[in-house]
Amino acid sequence: MRCPLCTDDLEHCHEVSIAHADGTTECGGDGPCALGHLLHDWRVPCVDLDPPCPCAGDDAVPLPLAA
Repeated sequence: MRCPLCTDDLEHCHEVSIAHADGTTECGGDGPCALGHLLHDWRVPCVDLDPPCPCAGDDAVPLPLAA
């Protein structure tokens, strides 16, 4: 089965985009990725990582998953 976004030739990334506490994001894929956070199939706040990202701080609260 092929990804519908790939079939429609739409720009997207199959990797996870990590949103950091300072507002920056990064793609968790192997290579460089120039796509924005919302163009990733999977998105996660860094506080939800295990272990949490150091930038999340000691009092960070995990965000609820989007519906």
